[in-house]
Formats: sequence, C-alpha cells, structure tokens
Amino acid sequence: MCGVDLSWAEVRDTLISPKLISIALISFFMLVPVYSTAFYMPTQIRDFGFTTLQANALTTPVYAVAIATSLINSWHSDKTKERYYHVMIPTFGTAFFFGLQAIAMRYEIRAFEYTVLFFTTGLTWASVGPFWGWVSRYDSFHDSLID
Repeated sequence: MCGVDLSWAEVRDTLISPKLISIALISFFMLVPVYSTAFYMPTQIRDFGFTTLQANALTTPVYAVAIATSLINSWHSDKTKERYYHVMIPTFGTAFFFGLQAIAMRYEIRAFEYTVLFFTTGLTWASVGPFWGWVSRYDSFHDSLID
C-alpha cells in the first residue's frame, strides 16, 4: 500500500483519536450551513414573491459579501496565525444568525430575513478557508488541536 505498512491497531487509534473526532465535528457543523444556504437560499428568496430568475439574481450580492468576508478572514487568519478563533467565531456567529433567520421567517419579516442572509452566508463562508489552514498544520499526532 504505497510503501506504508499500517496495522489495524494504528487504524483504530486514528479513527478514535480525539483530534480526528474534533475535526470531524467542527467540519460537520461548519459545512452544514454552507450547503444549506447554497441549496435553499434561492428558494427562500423566491418565497419573498420574486420569480425564480430574480431570486437567483438576488443571491449574487449575498455571495459577493461571502467572498469578501472569506478573503478578509482568511487573510487576517494568516497574518495573526490564530486559526482557531478565525474558525470558531464565525461558526458561532453563523448559529446566532441562523436563529435570527428562523425568527424572521416565522414572522415573515422579509427585509430583515434578506439582511440576515448576508450575515449568515458571509460568516459561514468566512470560516472555511481558515479551517483548512488550521487542520493542515497538524501533521503529528502530538500536535495540539487548539493552540
């Protein structure tokens, strides 16, 4: 297998390692909002009363903000070498704004709902770049996940 001999004990130790489980959980809670906004945002905007084409066009400014926040957060994460905070703060911010979005959807406050989409999507995408930079630094089992 590519010149590397692995035992079943090493495979088991890897799969139950706290670092791998932590990375999997953080990745899951970070990527669920990424995919849910990508799949449901046009439908959500269409429910405001727009046509399908208009709804898709109205996702463009939301993703422009998401690109900007992603680039700024990734740049600042690289500059300060604080990957943990640049992943976790946007992730918790996303959870907060998803809560606000649910309230806005419940009471049909359309302008507020659309505004919250900017924050939700921007914070969601802001954590993706620093997350992979943070995870890729750890090539040894003895490295700390949070430093």
